[in-house]
Amino acid sequence: MNNKLITKVSLLSISLLLFSTVSIAPAVPHLLQFYRTYDPNLSQASAENLITLPALVITICVLLSDLVVKLIGKKNTVLLGLGLMLIAGCLPVFMTNFKLVLATRLILGAGIGLCNGLSVSMLSDFYSGSTLGSMIGIRTSVLNLGKTITTLIAGYIALINIRYVYWIYLLVIPIMLLVAFNVPNINQGEKSKVEVHINKTVILFALATLIVGIAYIGATAKIPFLLESKYHIPEARVTNLMTVLAFSGVILGFVFGPILKRLGNFTYPTMLACMALGNFFFLLPANMVLFYIGAILIGLSFVGTMSFTFYYVAEHVPHTGVNFATSLLLALGNVGSILVPLILTKWIGAITDNIFVAPFYVTTLAPLICGWVALIIFIKQAQSK
Repeated sequence: MNNKLITKVSLLSISLLLFSTVSIAPAVPHLLQFYRTYDPNLSQASAENLITLPALVITICVLLSDLVVKLIGKKNTVLLGLGLMLIAGCLPVFMTNFKLVLATRLILGAGIGLCNGLSVSMLSDFYSGSTLGSMIGIRTSVLNLGKTITTLIAGYIALINIRYVYWIYLLVIPIMLLVAFNVPNINQGEKSKVEVHINKTVILFALATLIVGIAYIGATAKIPFLLESKYHIPEARVTNLMTVLAFSGVILGFVFGPILKRLGNFTYPTMLACMALGNFFFLLPANMVLFYIGAILIGLSFVGTMSFTFYYVAEHVPHTGVNFATSLLLALGNVGSILVPLILTKWIGAITDNIFVAPFYVTTLAPLICGWVALIIFIKQAQSK
């Protein structure tokens, strides 16, 4: 047990940039224009890979991070991941070759993947009980706070020079210093023991996380294109909206505990319903008020959904299997991200010309159906008690 404030801050800081791959989303339409000056045949789906492709390597490295941990330990694995994020994140500033930029984004994904699972499981190495529950909730808020900060910074940097958006990864430096000097080395032994434990709970939440990943990352990737390309809303206003989307998740993370206490298991279908409603607003004619409400609902519902997922799995999976279950959930969420260009761009483009609005039918219906199934399951559980 370690109650030092600086240790808590340092552990939580690991999560600050783990969602930064989507922070450049508001700038992607302009990055597409920039790279097209060097490669005129570059497609929109290819440009969206700047956001979604890192998820491919994140998925692999999340599942393989335990192997690295056995070689160099948890703390060193985190520092290795942060180092990869710093170098690969900033390199595209100096590149004009889009394929090389994508290669650096893959390396960035590797760094994030090494840190992702450990950002959750390391908390249980230092804390337990209600303190652990609070730390997991705050960790989710920090995750979205990082996304909020980097989205805001990237959006305004893009107004200066579109290539400079990648400088946001300089924020890794203070995080590395905090971890290096304030996080104790974890003794290997029982706390490093990991078992593969898959039950019905893990399977159902893994599938749900896949769907949530498609819906949330899909919305995050498609909102800028809808607002800028179809409705010709200025980039600065789109950046503000995306920042509000991210910040709403930050607020929800801090009040997740009281919400969970009041709604119990019904927190989960409630959050999924909010996600569906938020996406639905983007199916309506242009109305910035509704778009802002939709963005808020999408942002808070994602944090609420994922916070409940980690909480519920931790409560219903043996302790030694929590790390693997957490890694599996994170991996499936990233698979959802990988599928976004395929499902919401290529498949949608093959069946309709309404490429800006049509993806939101998918991002609306997917969480709605998932929430309905969850509601039925939890009602049956409540009736059986």
